[in-house]
Amino acid sequence: MTILQRFKRLSIWNKLAVLGSFLSIIALFLYFFPVIDSNHADKPAQVAGNNSMQVAHIAGNVVSNAPSTANDKQPSLRPSTPPSSFNTVETVFPMYLGSYWRYNISLVRQYDGPKIEKKFGQYTEKVISIDIQPDGVTRIIGTEISGTIFFSYCNDPDSSLIAQGDLTSWYVNDTHHVYHACTRENAYEIAGSAHTKGEAIINTPDEGSNKDSPEKVYPDYVVPFRVGNYWADEGVKREDTYYRYYVEAKETVSVPAGNFKNCFRIAYRTLPDSVVLWVCPGIGLVAKEYHHNGSIEDYRSELISYQIIPQ
Repeated sequence: MTILQRFKRLSIWNKLAVLGSFLSIIALFLYFFPVIDSNHADKPAQVAGNNSMQVAHIAGNVVSNAPSTANDKQPSLRPSTPPSSFNTVETVFPMYLGSYWRYNISLVRQYDGPKIEKKFGQYTEKVISIDIQPDGVTRIIGTEISGTIFFSYCNDPDSSLIAQGDLTSWYVNDTHHVYHACTRENAYEIAGSAHTKGEAIINTPDEGSNKDSPEKVYPDYVVPFRVGNYWADEGVKREDTYYRYYVEAKETVSVPAGNFKNCFRIAYRTLPDSVVLWVCPGIGLVAKEYHHNGSIEDYRSELISYQIIPQ
């Protein structure tokens, strides 16, 4: 008598028991010998569900979510344990030589209907120079921005927010402040002034004369971040949080580069418009959004890949 004939002669309950045992064997086989999905086998792994990229704890290794290539000399690492605190600029913004961040740019439109998002460009910001000042703390950092530039602070005020091409941007970082400068000369002026007090002085051309006049500049960021903290209020006395950088919330952010926990939403809101920044400690800026009141269109940039190279 064949196995099939024996199976047909079993009762319905015995048949179910045999089938259950057979399916259990298949499940165990698949558990120990998983089948590779060819549709996903070649795709690069995305960043894990938290921003555990504290570079100070993994010095000498590259932190990246970019796809690996045969020419890569250093591995992409995703540490499983994030550091307990991010109290300095360097730990929040790991701006090391050669590191880069690549962003998508989208136009978001919503008017009497579903939100429509149209991607129309990318840009990459890469650290190309670092000049440590005599105090051993202040750093003048030059970055190269290439591609479609989103909301350049140094654009002509009468021009579009979107600029095309390449430019060099400058930052002045100390232990707790990040200043942005439009020129190398301005960066050194900020570094040479009392910038650690939360404001600095640069000389700008005075319209109608051939002389320069001093101008106060305020930091873009003051670290450590705490919800409710604010800075750069420029002496404006208000009851609300407008006309200053204000840390609104601590939240999880999802962008093409991955899902990042414990990020800070920082806003600079005015009556005509607002800029909202999402900063994830250990990674840096992961998203930026510009909104003009009365407009149905917003500009948004999101991090799509990055590589951090600790020194």
